[in-house]
Amino acid sequence: MNSLLFSEGNLIADFSNNINIEKKRPYYTEKTGEITIDNDNSESLVSMKNIVLSSNSINNKSNIRSSGDISIIANDFININQSKVLANKGLSINAVNDIEIIQSDLKGKDISLLSKEGDANILTDNRIGYFLLNGIRWLGGIEATNDLTISAGNNAKLSNLRFKPQSGNISIIANQGITVNYDDSILKNNKRMSELFNRDKELKAFEEALSIEKLNTKGSVYLNSVNQSLNLRGIGIEAGKDINLISAKDIDLGPRIISKDFGYRYWIGSQGVRWTEDKDTLWMYNSPNFSLVDDTYKGGHKNTSAEITSAIDPFEFWISTELIDKISSKVKAGGDLLVQSGRDLSGQSATLSSNGHTLLFSGRNITFNSFPYSTAPNPIGYDWEQRGYQLDSSLIGQKKLTLISNNTLTTQGGYLQSKGDINITSDGNIRFESSRNGIHKITRDSSLTNITHKSTEINSVGNLNIVTNGSLLFQATKLNSWDKLNVAAKGGYLYAQAQEEVLHETNTSSKTSWGGFGNTKTSTQNRHDVTNKVTEFKSIGDINLLSRGDSTYEASKFEAGKNATLTRVC
Repeated sequence: MNSLLFSEGNLIADFSNNINIEKKRPYYTEKTGEITIDNDNSESLVSMKNIVLSSNSINNKSNIRSSGDISIIANDFININQSKVLANKGLSINAVNDIEIIQSDLKGKDISLLSKEGDANILTDNRIGYFLLNGIRWLGGIEATNDLTISAGNNAKLSNLRFKPQSGNISIIANQGITVNYDDSILKNNKRMSELFNRDKELKAFEEALSIEKLNTKGSVYLNSVNQSLNLRGIGIEAGKDINLISAKDIDLGPRIISKDFGYRYWIGSQGVRWTEDKDTLWMYNSPNFSLVDDTYKGGHKNTSAEITSAIDPFEFWISTELIDKISSKVKAGGDLLVQSGRDLSGQSATLSSNGHTLLFSGRNITFNSFPYSTAPNPIGYDWEQRGYQLDSSLIGQKKLTLISNNTLTTQGGYLQSKGDINITSDGNIRFESSRNGIHKITRDSSLTNITHKSTEINSVGNLNIVTNGSLLFQATKLNSWDKLNVAAKGGYLYAQAQEEVLHETNTSSKTSWGGFGNTKTSTQNRHDVTNKVTEFKSIGDINLLSRGDSTYEASKFEAGKNATLTRVC
C-alpha cells in the first residue's frame, strides 16, 4: 500500500541532501514491455494550499497535487518519472543542473522549468507502451493554461509530448540547442500486446499519433537556441500573436522522417483484397534505402492475387495520401513571424505563415525543397502502376514577406504569397526550381509515362522585388505582382528556363489471320507529346529585369500593365 501525505495548509519539505518520493509498483520497468497504470488514484503528496520541495537532489516517482502552487527546487538535479504533478496555480521546477522529466504529466496555470547549468529534457518513454485503465496510450504531456517557460543552461529537448492549447506565452531558451521532435516510438506501442491485429484500429491509432496536438497558444511563441541548432522537424506551432524562432546555427523545419524499419508500403485494392478502400496510397516516405516489396517487381509482374498478398506483411503500417501532409512542419502566427538562423535555414515541405510580416533571415543558405513520395506499385496480373508526387512548401506573410540569405536561396515547387510587398534578397545564387510529378503505368498491351512539373509561384499584391549578388534561375516560375515587378541578378546570369512535360504512350495489338491458324500480326502505336512549361512574368505596373551576365528567356511570357524593361549590365 502506498503512503499519502496530506495537508490542509502548506506542505513544505526542506532537506539538505536529497528527497526521494517513490510509490511501490507491481512491475519492473526495465523488464516490462507494456504497463497498465491507474495514476489518478495514487497520490503521495496532496496540499489544499502550496507545496514546496527543496533539497540538493530530488527524485519523484509518484503523483503530487496542490490547490495552490507547487515549487520543486534542487541545488543539483531533479528527476521526475511516471508521475503527475498537478498545480491549480503555478508550477515551478528549478535546478542548478539537469532536469529530467520522463513519462509524466505537468499541469498548472503557469509552468516554469529552469535548469541553470544543465539540460532540460521532457520526454515520453520510448521503450515501453504505457496504457491507462481505459486502454488509451499514455504519453507525457504539458498543460499550461497560461504561460509556459523553459530555460536550460545547456540543451533543451521535448520529445513525443502532448500539449494542450494555452492562453499565454510560450518561451523556450537554451544556451546550446533546442529539439522538439516526434519520432517513430510514438507510432509504435499503440495497442496492448494481448490485442489481436485489427487493421481499422491500427490505422486509427496511427493517424491519431500523427495528428497529436503540438504547441498552440493565444499568446506568443519564442524559441531561442543561443549557441547551437534549432531542430523542429515535423513541428506544429500556432500562436495568436508573434512567433520568433532564433538559432545561432541551423534551423531545421523539415518533415518528420519515419524510418524504413516501419516498412510503409500501402496498397491499392487487388482482386478482392481491399487494403485501402479505393484510396490512393503511399509506398514510401523519403528513404533512399527502400526497395519494392519484392525486387521481382522491377521489370517483372506478379500474376495472381495470392502471389501479391504473400508479399505483404499484414503487420506493416499504412498512411493515406490525405494524411501525408501531417508529416510536414506548420508554423502559423496571428501576428508577425520571424525565423532567423546564423547558418542554414531549411524547411522541406514546410508551411510558414503569418497575418503580419513573415521574415526569414539566414546567415548562410535558405532552402525550401519539396518532399518526394510515391504510391505503391500496383502489380495486379500484368498491370503495374505507380504515381510520384511532391509535398511543396508555402511561405505566406499577409502584410509582408521577406527572405534574406547571405549565401544561396532555393525553393522547389513552392508557393510564396503576400497582400503587401515581397522582398527576396541573396548574396549568392537564387534558384526557383520546379518540382516533378509522374505517373508510370504498364499493362499487358500498353505503357504510359506522364511527367509534369509544379512551378514555384510568387504572388504579391504589392511590389515584388528579387535581388541577388549572384545568378538567378527561374524554372517554369510564375511571378505575379499587382504593383511593380523588379528582378536583378547583379553578379551573374538570369535564366528563365522552360521545363518539358512529357506524355509517352505505347499501345500494342495483335491480329491472327485465317481464324486463328494463320500468321499473327502485331502492330504498335506510339504517342509522344512534349509541352514546354515556361516562366511567366506578370505585373499590373512595370516589369524591370536586370542581369550582369547573360539573360536567357526560353519562350517566357511577359505581361506588363505599363512598361517592361530587360537590361544587361556589362
